Amino acid sequence: MSPEEARIVDEVARLGVADLDQPWDRAVLEFRALSGSAEFGRSVYRGGDQLEDFPPDGSISPLFELRRLMYVPGAGTWFSVEVDVTPDLRAATRFGYDTEPAWYLPRDDETYVDDLALFPRDEEHLPDWLRQKVVRAGSERELDWSGLRFQASFTRDGRLSTSLDFHPPPGAGRWAADIVGRLAAQGIHARVGHSVDDESGVTYPDVRVRLGDGYCSVAFWADDIFWSVDVAASQSDPHTARHAVTAVREVVGDVTGWTFVDAKVTTGYERAMLGLPR
Repeated sequence: MSPEEARIVDEVARLGVADLDQPWDRAVLEFRALSGSAEFGRSVYRGGDQLEDFPPDGSISPLFELRRLMYVPGAGTWFSVEVDVTPDLRAATRFGYDTEPAWYLPRDDETYVDDLALFPRDEEHLPDWLRQKVVRAGSERELDWSGLRFQASFTRDGRLSTSLDFHPPPGAGRWAADIVGRLAAQGIHARVGHSVDDESGVTYPDVRVRLGDGYCSVAFWADDIFWSVDVAASQSDPHTARHAVTAVREVVGDVTGWTFVDAKVTTGYERAMLGLPR
């Protein structure tokens, strides 16, 4: 490991436990990544007890740069890493170069293909599971890009809401800011905005995602996080659109804890673009 790579690991170790104010014996920071997607978590051990939570915001971001620095031409880079931290901030790392990441929310095959475009591997460095994903994604790429237009929802219980209460749920502003930050970490530009319902006059926060020249907005209502996408084929390319909408689906669910309702996403084309089973 180069001095710069070691410096990043030390920085992640320091930031990843900075919020722990009670005595602890060991912390394990977990990070899984592809070019446009990531998951992270933390396990903290205290006297034989284990607590699973999340490290502070921003503490894991340097690992994106570490993954880039550790790329070896033809051999690839790692898909996952565990950073084992002791109270004196000593860090040990375990990298997963050839093992399929154990995602909480599985990534679609296309995401792996996009990652290989950034971090190419020679044939002899493609594990069987990754080779199978490349083959499956090849058939999906045959979909003709015709833009993307749909409306979908996230609800507390995973069932479509019949409520039209436009008042924002508690914490909506904080959710919106967190979502914007997490999308930015994946290279997706978004901002927090506010909209007003014409009839009730209620103001609610929303997240406005840049999707080429198209429209993508996530609105926070009392019983429905309403997601609307309208992008013509001429307004974005398919890979940018797919990267953005799959990231939005995952990040909104992760941040809010609400469940994505796919009942409104009915066509095989839309479901493929969202990385949903058809």
